[in-house]
Amino acid sequence: MGADRPTGGRRRVASRRVASRRPGARALLVAALLTLGCGTAGVLPLTLIPVAIDDQVRWTTPSVDGPAIRLLFLEEDRGTFPLYRDTVARLGGPDAVRGQPIHKDAWSTTVRVGDRSVALGLPGELWRFLAALGAIVVVALVRHRRRPPDREAADDQSARATSGRPSA
Repeated sequence: MGADRPTGGRRRVASRRVASRRPGARALLVAALLTLGCGTAGVLPLTLIPVAIDDQVRWTTPSVDGPAIRLLFLEEDRGTFPLYRDTVARLGGPDAVRGQPIHKDAWSTTVRVGDRSVALGLPGELWRFLAALGAIVVVALVRHRRRPPDREAADDQSARATSGRPSA
């Protein structure tokens, strides 16, 4: 009799039980992806890739934010761009860009400084930052997965008890 019954129903029930044991897994995964996305969006302008520029370089100077960052000042006072030190080195260094016209379209990976084109890329500092963020996300996901289900239930009960709601 049990052999005639398809096993598909059992699998669905089992998968629902597993999902109900880990109610925060989806939220943690969404938070992890948001963390990586926001982190990348926050540091990507330091590469000049998302920025459009059509001006002349006034000078570059080290930033107070750390030795890996330099500031690029433009002639027309259209802004100051913080850049990774590697990006300034690709442009030829601080002395080579001073006084040079600079042109770059938004999201282009090539910048024209003076009479030469320079390919932009993602510097080592950015890769290390993304690797550190990724490691934090992996640790959080692994720790959440290893957390015993009965501990989650106990945490839920204590949260209900402190919030004043009756437990089911």
